[in-house]
Amino acid sequence: MTILQLKKLNTFAAICKVEGKKESDYDVAKGKNAGEKAAICFSRMRLIYKPFNGKKKADFANTEQPKYYVWADIIADTSRPFGFRLSCDGYVCDNSYSFLGARPYLLNSSHVRIVFEQFTYEHEQWMHWENMANQE
Repeated sequence: MTILQLKKLNTFAAICKVEGKKESDYDVAKGKNAGEKAAICFSRMRLIYKPFNGKKKADFANTEQPKYYVWADIIADTSRPFGFRLSCDGYVCDNSYSFLGARPYLLNSSHVRIVFEQFTYEHEQWMHWENMANQE
C-alpha cells in the first residue's frame, strides 16, 4: 500500500475491513478484568500495525532487521499542558530491553508517526489497560 492509501486507514473499522476481521471481535469492553482488556488492546494494536507492515514480517532472529515501535508518554508538568503524545519512534535492532514488554513493531520508521497520529486513542487505551493490568 502507498502512504496515501495507508493514511486513509484512519479508523479501526477501516483496518478491520481491509484485514477481513470483525470489529466486534476486538471490543475492549468484553474483557472481564484489566489483564483481559490489555490483551484485547494489544490484539487491536497488532491488527492496526498489520497493513502498515504489508507482507513484511518481523524476524526476531535477525538482529540486522530494524524494528520500530511507538514510544508514547503522558506529559504533566508546569511547562506543558497535560496530554498523551508521541515521544519518539523507538528502534530495536540488536538490543533487548525488558522494560519494553510485548509490543507490536513497524518495519518502516516513516509509518510510526502516521500510525500514532491516526490511532492515538487506541495507543492511549492500550497504555492505560497495560498499566492497570500490571497493578493487579
